[in-house]
Amino acid sequence: MISVTVPGTPAVANVQINYGSSGTWTKPSGLKAVLVACVGAGGGSGSGRRGASSSSRAGGGGGGGGAIVWKYIPAASLGATETVTIGAGGVGGAAVMVDSTNGNSAGGGGDTLFGAHIDAAGGGAGAGGTTTSGTGGVNGGLASACTPAFGPNALSGNQRTTPSTTTTAGGNGMNGSSACPSGGTGGGLTGGNATSAGGDGGGVYNNGTLTNGPTGGAAGVAGTAGTSNVSLMLLLDGVALALGLGTAGSGGGSSTTAAAGAGANGGNYGAGAGGGGASANGFNSGAGANGGGGLCVVLEIYD
Repeated sequence: MISVTVPGTPAVANVQINYGSSGTWTKPSGLKAVLVACVGAGGGSGSGRRGASSSSRAGGGGGGGGAIVWKYIPAASLGATETVTIGAGGVGGAAVMVDSTNGNSAGGGGDTLFGAHIDAAGGGAGAGGTTTSGTGGVNGGLASACTPAFGPNALSGNQRTTPSTTTTAGGNGMNGSSACPSGGTGGGLTGGNATSAGGDGGGVYNNGTLTNGPTGGAAGVAGTAGTSNVSLMLLLDGVALALGLGTAGSGGGSSTTAAAGAGANGGNYGAGAGGGGASANGFNSGAGANGGGGLCVVLEIYD
């Protein structure tokens, strides 16, 4: 849920407009300014490797979280209409159905834009598992790739900084301490066929309190999708705006006796997906999953 709070200052009215899908914003008469916040979509996750029992096999990497950008824009700087483009969550990599094959990489999250004024970058894609590691989203949506591209108006999404190894459980996603969280990595398999769980999805901080992401799937079990609409408060010029963000998806567990666990989708809005687990030859690897979609919220301020 998205909420708007305006302090008790006179001569300020507001209308909340939540763009959950792309569209066109039309400037009303009498408008003084807008406060716009955009969230880039989360990156998709990779699928795990499928390989021989004598080899190491890694789970797929988790997707990176989208960036958050906000800006106060005077009415005079706005066109009669502004195009609102909502980034689509990155699509996960397909399960591997051929023996001795690396996992499939995912797609990155799309950018969310408000005209030419704001561009919130989407999260990076998770790579497919290999014989060495399953690299997480190359990065979250980077503030340097956003418009405006500087703080405090642009916050980078989080990435999976430590890739999964094939000897431990999948790496946990990174918590979104200031922006959107990244997904957990899928569980890997050792050359000795030891299975492992997937990594946990990243969580979201709200007013100093952490809402944890879901726990990774046990060996052979799918990950759990992230929850949606965990609030994050933004404050500018005395106007507070709470965005509904999501926790990230967790990774699926690896398996040697059945299909590996699939990764799980990132929550709306902007969270990365969890990666798929690795499998032995003869069984499908765990598929990757989709990142959470983007969001644009426009708060209209009148004289």
